[in-house]
Amino acid sequence: MKYSIVWRLVRLPLLAAATATIVLGQSGAAPVLPTVPPELKVELFAREPLVRNPSAMAFDARGRLFVGQGPQYRNPKPDTPGDTVVILIDANRDGVADSAKTFASGLNSIQGLAWHGRDLWIGNSPDLTIARDLDGDDVADQYVKVYTDIGNIEHANHGHNWAPDGKLYFSQGTSKGLTQPGRVAPKPFRELWGVQAPAGTPDFPPPQVFTRAEYKATYQDPRDDWGREGGVLRSDDMGANLEIVSRGSRNPWDIAFDSGFNWLGTDNDQSEGDRIFMPFFGAHFGWAAPFFLLVALSLLVWTAGRQLVPSLAEHLNRRQPPLAQVLPDLWRLLSNPRHLNAFALTFMMMVAHMLVIPFISPVATLMQRSRSR
Repeated sequence: MKYSIVWRLVRLPLLAAATATIVLGQSGAAPVLPTVPPELKVELFAREPLVRNPSAMAFDARGRLFVGQGPQYRNPKPDTPGDTVVILIDANRDGVADSAKTFASGLNSIQGLAWHGRDLWIGNSPDLTIARDLDGDDVADQYVKVYTDIGNIEHANHGHNWAPDGKLYFSQGTSKGLTQPGRVAPKPFRELWGVQAPAGTPDFPPPQVFTRAEYKATYQDPRDDWGREGGVLRSDDMGANLEIVSRGSRNPWDIAFDSGFNWLGTDNDQSEGDRIFMPFFGAHFGWAAPFFLLVALSLLVWTAGRQLVPSLAEHLNRRQPPLAQVLPDLWRLLSNPRHLNAFALTFMMMVAHMLVIPFISPVATLMQRSRSR
């Protein structure tokens, strides 16, 4: 697989590191930059106050760099100023940005940008928004909420790519929407989260169009609860024909493809740490599956135990036999070969459970892959 796809996955962390405010840098000393392989080179292009907390970037058809940045991430309140998309301008072409022009503003925490024709698609959970410049002055005049209520800014919506098949691909974490009247995510999001909408809720609420003066981002508390799983989705233009590509992720951050339309993605998995995965169609990467299975088995065991095991009070109230009677009974129990075999089998089952559980998800993924071939 070509090196460029890996570079696309790491470019955002490098951008954030290279544009962060550095105490030594403010005093005029050389900034501290990431260490990269010899075939790569990192140079500081922009720093505060031109950008603050940069989190996404995209180049337009003219090669200009658009950066999503601002104060929203990580714990915004309803009155926290919105994030902005700025154009970084290198007027004297010395390789360092001289100024920034605001293209779009008033957005939730921006975690993804992708150009498609004249439309700049912005992942600003709980919204997926399009910003359009209708009069060519490099300021967005129209905002379109393609989707809303798609979760808070943690485990959010990002990784937007317009692919060779003409569809928008993006990742979605486990953060779920509120599913309230007038504020409902499309059905595929709800399927990932395991959320049921009220009767009569449309499967695909239509996009909402606003002028710059009318637009107001949708707020959701970052502490809101999580859904069952995240995944990768794709849609046609304007969000039509949305469908799930792969599922079973926890917090997939970015996805990218190479010239052969081969995909890679990154997922922040709480159990296995950060990982790189290939989100092919129909894949399930295991997040949440073992846990729900264990919960179901635990409930069955608890129910059986409640019915069959005597209560503790009943046990304590029984007359305890003398030790002289207990020891011979215990010896007969331990000297019976059948009992010893039963103890050994029980021990092996307990150990086997602990060895098998980590492999449930990979086996399920391989089975799904074999069925899809």
